[in-house]
Amino acid sequence: ADQGAPATASYIGSASAGAPITLELAGFCAALWQEIAPPLTGFPEEALEVAAEAFIEAETANADGLKALCLAYMGLYNVALGRVEEGAEQQDLAAAIALSGKADAVTGALIYCNILWTCRNTADWGRAQQWSAGFETWCSASFAVSTGTCDLHRAEVTGAQESLADALKGINDAIAKLTEEEGWALGDGYRIRGDLQAMIGNLDAARADFEKAYAVGWDGEPGNAVLLAEAGEIDAALAALDRTLSGTTWFHLQRRLWIKAHKAWIAARNERPEIARKTLDDIGTEISDVTGTLPSVHAMVAEAQAQLKNEDEPDRMRLLLLARQLWTAAGFGFHEARLRVEIAVRLQEAGDFHGARCQLDAAEHIARRIGSGRILGLVTGARFAASSDPTAARTQ
Repeated sequence: ADQGAPATASYIGSASAGAPITLELAGFCAALWQEIAPPLTGFPEEALEVAAEAFIEAETANADGLKALCLAYMGLYNVALGRVEEGAEQQDLAAAIALSGKADAVTGALIYCNILWTCRNTADWGRAQQWSAGFETWCSASFAVSTGTCDLHRAEVTGAQESLADALKGINDAIAKLTEEEGWALGDGYRIRGDLQAMIGNLDAARADFEKAYAVGWDGEPGNAVLLAEAGEIDAALAALDRTLSGTTWFHLQRRLWIKAHKAWIAARNERPEIARKTLDDIGTEISDVTGTLPSVHAMVAEAQAQLKNEDEPDRMRLLLLARQLWTAAGFGFHEARLRVEIAVRLQEAGDFHGARCQLDAAEHIARRIGSGRILGLVTGARFAASSDPTAARTQ
């Protein structure tokens, strides 16, 4: 992307798989190439128009590889503009073309990278896991070597759905590569490592990585805001999220729902009900047309809604249980275990010690599987509180 139109025109010859290249097509794709340069553009509508025009030209030239590439970036920008399902369908179609062998190795890599960025930014971990595994198989078949950003993608997916220790090793390897190859993404590497350190329980290391992310021009949200809120700095946490929400690059725009869900969650948990309700209303407007996707966002929203209910309202527990089911569906082990501990504490307060013990056993199992000392500490604390309650002893 940094080499501009001449390099792009050369690349087009590969992507078009032998199709005739017109100057008009080359011009469109050169513009597309510059628009999609990692995250340097703040004009998603214009970028989408360029991608759509390039797609028409690619169809005319019967250039399957270019069609796939254009579809991938049309999908990326549609998601950034809030059209999540339309964007996901375009990206899936692009991947199908790549998998059919109608795109060369370079084009296929760009398409997979595009999809994984989108899955991660929208916290769609199930889809990310699917495409991450598919990309590894594709790399092996294409004799391709993974880049730093590829390793970055895989590390975050591993942290969400598998082992935090493996994810930490993966992101350390990715950061080493990014330093040499793809410095523009280094900040995201620090952000991911900060999130992993926080889930493991290394909070000082997490804060240091979030600061590094900011230092290189990225941001550390929402993990940084969560730690600020836990330290009692609620206004600072909400301000950090608002700064990220003010960003206009595709990277900022694709994360809007995930960031807003955290804003509502933090506000609801920390006596800022008006902010929480307004943010939830904004989210509701943005995801009204989204069905069956983004379970992580819906889980965080359900948690925030629960916090706004009175302690004695039945809907409070119902929403927490719904959120737990959504975290399970999303495959995000840390958040599922974290919420199970919270549910257990509330069950203990209600005198349901058997139900609480079931939740804590499940949380401990997940924590040991993913390697989260932080969750294990929460489980131990909840069990100690239950053992100190004389009512609990009579109901064992």
